[in-house]
Amino acid sequence: MKLQIKNLKHMDGHDCMAFSLTLYIDGKKSMTVRNDGNGGGHLYDSLKENFCQKDFNKLKEMADGLPKEVTDMKNADGTFFEYQPDVDSIIDGLIYDSIDLKTLKRDLKKKTLIHDFEDGRDVINAFSIKWEDRAKQFKWRGEEGRKSLEQKITHKQTVLNELPIEEALELYKKGTKQI
Repeated sequence: MKLQIKNLKHMDGHDCMAFSLTLYIDGKKSMTVRNDGNGGGHLYDSLKENFCQKDFNKLKEMADGLPKEVTDMKNADGTFFEYQPDVDSIIDGLIYDSIDLKTLKRDLKKKTLIHDFEDGRDVINAFSIKWEDRAKQFKWRGEEGRKSLEQKITHKQTVLNELPIEEALELYKKGTKQI
């Protein structure tokens, strides 16, 4: 089952993110999902009669089949808190992926983004000069430029501007993960 969101509008709410979106399942418009940001679960509205409940049940089955999520919060006994994802968790993941992709695309146009592994964790270093301008500034052109660039970038570093967007997004999410 392929899930896609469109028409995402979001802002900070009182207790959580407030948003509205249209959910597409397997390329077909399925339902609108919204949250007013004042606590509580998401609200699912059908776009076609009886269509929403069938699709919601598919999403529920999908969520039930996902592995438990382990958080970095500890229980009283010292074990890490874990939970079974639900439909709201799936929607939240789609929203955060959409926001990350939009932010990454914007940053790739205006900045040089380098993924690095420092002190045992992934980080993103952003430089305020565009990747193309940086290359021109240091005359990194052609094969000679590529060699010069490779000498400046260590084996642990990856320039996100040089990667396909899907690969760049995965490294970006790792490097910007909130702890």
